[in-house]
Amino acid sequence: MAKSPSLFKKLRFFKKPPPKPIVDRQRDGYTWGAKNFLPLAKLLERGYNGTENGPAGPLEEELFMIAIASDHGGYQLKEHLKAYLAAKGVTCQDFGTDSTESCDYPIFGKAAARAVAEGRCEKGIVICTTGIGISITANKVHGIRCALCGDVLSAELTRLHNNANMLALGAGITGPMLAERIVDTFLNTGFEGGRHARRVGLMMEIEE
Repeated sequence: MAKSPSLFKKLRFFKKPPPKPIVDRQRDGYTWGAKNFLPLAKLLERGYNGTENGPAGPLEEELFMIAIASDHGGYQLKEHLKAYLAAKGVTCQDFGTDSTESCDYPIFGKAAARAVAEGRCEKGIVICTTGIGISITANKVHGIRCALCGDVLSAELTRLHNNANMLALGAGITGPMLAERIVDTFLNTGFEGGRHARRVGLMMEIEE
């Protein structure tokens, strides 16, 4: 009498097939990479080779839109950061101001904050001479958690613990090189969640 196949041999037919390469999941010229759809042309520019990993390592998620704004005191730093982010492939929507002519920071801070609150931009950066006035302005917009940061650690912790969605900088206090590091840290640090999610929820209830 022939032996029946072992349980292991039976189960092997139900093994989950290996994941298909990303190139098999194209849709309308876009390819799934990490969590977002990326234009295939952009992937090819980055050295995409049809698998989860290109020559330089795992594919990055598509870079999101950043709202950026300043008054006259923050104009030069705003322009510097726009160029810095553009070189990294990050798109900014500039809400002004457009010169060093004296102006009122609440106008521009409010415009950038609304873009973030309404979901038109993922995060925001606002700049005035000290960063104080424009951060207060941004925080008046419902749904905004704007943190004024003058060092890298503060930028990291406000993302980890506060889930801050806007960053304020003081152009008269923070130089361009330090500002670059602060912005990089702010944009590349995720929210830790857990107990911090509860605290952020309690914080946002105060907006009632």
